[in-house]
Amino acid sequence: MSLYEIYNFIQVDDRLGTSGQPLAAQFQSISDAGYGTLINLATPDSKGAMPNEGEIVTTLGLTYVQIPVVWSEPRVADWEHSRGAGQGTLRKHSQRESKKDIYALCR
Repeated sequence: MSLYEIYNFIQVDDRLGTSGQPLAAQFQSISDAGYGTLINLATPDSKGAMPNEGEIVTTLGLTYVQIPVVWSEPRVADWEHSRGAGQGTLRKHSQRESKKDIYALCR
């Protein structure tokens, strides 16, 4: 399965990708692509949220971080938390459907 089959996937550079909510079966492609950390910006009550997402991701050897961002009211604390969240290659996803908001971490 290709990363480009994941909803709104964008390869920012060789260390950072971003997308909408992956399907459970798509997490394996994220791991296979060499990503080390997945940062979930969606809130637990977001459309399509998976209650066991962290378990799926960590089983594949990825570090999982959830920083639920309320997109109508993003906070500086959300950004500060995400700045220290990833080591190595990162991938972020959120449920936000608007393409106007960008929330990504680069090292």
